[in-house]
Amino acid sequence: MKTLYLVRHAKSSWDSPNLTDFERPLNDRGRKAAPLMAKYIFDKGILPQRFVSSEAVRAISTARLFADKMQYAQKDIDQDSRIYNSTSPELLKVIQSLDDNYNSIALFGHDTSITVTTEELSNQRFLHFPTCGVAGIQLNVNSWADVKEGCGQLLFFYFPKGVQDELKALKKVKS
Repeated sequence: MKTLYLVRHAKSSWDSPNLTDFERPLNDRGRKAAPLMAKYIFDKGILPQRFVSSEAVRAISTARLFADKMQYAQKDIDQDSRIYNSTSPELLKVIQSLDDNYNSIALFGHDTSITVTTEELSNQRFLHFPTCGVAGIQLNVNSWADVKEGCGQLLFFYFPKGVQDELKALKKVKS
């Protein structure tokens, strides 16, 4: 069995019109959401064995913020140029090429390929996959090369607003 964590990059900034789409950094909201989501997941005992990210600034920045909160070395984050601007079939090829020495991998990418790939692997539909959303999918395969549409089961889908609301509700209960 393999487990894939698909992470859409955190909210990016549009403040610098001279930057290309690839160069766009995270905005303040994104820099707050990524550590929040990483800690939330880490506190649930989830620690992927490998991180793989798009090379785009907003995606690799998200991966690095996750790494900091999840005790994962930033230098060990793999960057794959195929993830940026990928279609779902192209992203599936990236997944199929992952190293079988790892049974759990977090992949940091972009909408719409993250959304569509999550839907196709898990047979679930998402009206919206928010920035910094994380989908955990248990894949019924022994090799990444065998990943195909419908081979997975959605374990969870977390996103910043839902996590913030849950944490606020828990805080009120403890008060």
